[in-house]
Amino acid sequence: MRRSGLMREDAAHRAVAHALNGVTSRFNAAEFDSVRDTKFPGFHIANVTLQPRQIQQHTSMEIACEVHPLEVITR
Repeated sequence: MRRSGLMREDAAHRAVAHALNGVTSRFNAAEFDSVRDTKFPGFHIANVTLQPRQIQQHTSMEIACEVHPLEVITR
């Protein structure tokens, strides 16, 4: 997402905020990929790239262990 600002930090902050707002609700995280800053007389433009991610609470291995616990044979 591109956003402009008078200072480089302002432009980057606005671009990150705008990009995070663009992540759909089906994802619960975003990986910051890159930021590019272009300076023009009097203002900056920041271009931010994010990759949406879905972080799972449990892996399939954890779920399998909960459903089928190991049986321990005792004598």
